[in-house]
Amino acid sequence: MTNKLSFIIQVIFVSILVWLLTTLLFTNEFIFNSGDDESAQVDTAEVSDGTFTGSAEGHNDQLTLDVTVENGEISQIDVTEHSETEGISDPAFEQVPEQIIESNSTDVEIVSGATFTSEAIINAVNNALAEDSGGSSEAIALEDVSDGTYTGTSEGHNGLMTVDVTVENQEITDVNVVSHLETEGLSDPAFDQVPDQIINTNSLDVETVSGATFTSEAIVEAVNDALSQN
Repeated sequence: MTNKLSFIIQVIFVSILVWLLTTLLFTNEFIFNSGDDESAQVDTAEVSDGTFTGSAEGHNDQLTLDVTVENGEISQIDVTEHSETEGISDPAFEQVPEQIIESNSTDVEIVSGATFTSEAIINAVNNALAEDSGGSSEAIALEDVSDGTYTGTSEGHNGLMTVDVTVENQEITDVNVVSHLETEGLSDPAFDQVPDQIINTNSLDVETVSGATFTSEAIVEAVNDALSQN
């Protein structure tokens, strides 16, 4: 009898444990949520009127949206693509864009039970606005740059970034990121792709990497700063 009772207690305990784990896995409040998707608030006063597209990593996959700005204010947010869990993510889609529009800011409350989706919307809006934040410096004409290696800096997502840029015969032949404080993993695609784009096109007019917008722009700005040292 004692063994049977012990077995029943074990079964009940395991069932409760499985239920708890399942609940955690299928809600956006899972403990491994780090909220580290790379984005930062953008001053809408620096953004031109227009509609801008941004994306960020959601709970299940990439989330993409369009943000419309009129007279320095966010007037519309349309989520154009996502793979979030239907039902669980609905409150975030209903509340977060509305909060952002009403406050004209991405400093809004996340929706309990839909943390990942809420943060993905916020990060995607920030990334969209960053596409036209007016913060980029004027590009340097390469024909005005002598052969040599130049050092430049810019403000990245987490702190100062430093790069060395080599120019030969009016062409950028090497871009080396010397130091940075960017988030490992999230910023890697920008470091892998942006310097190569700059070298291949011999231009700073390159695409930012989705999900690493600020790091991408920091690389471009640092290269531009380096070339201006000539």
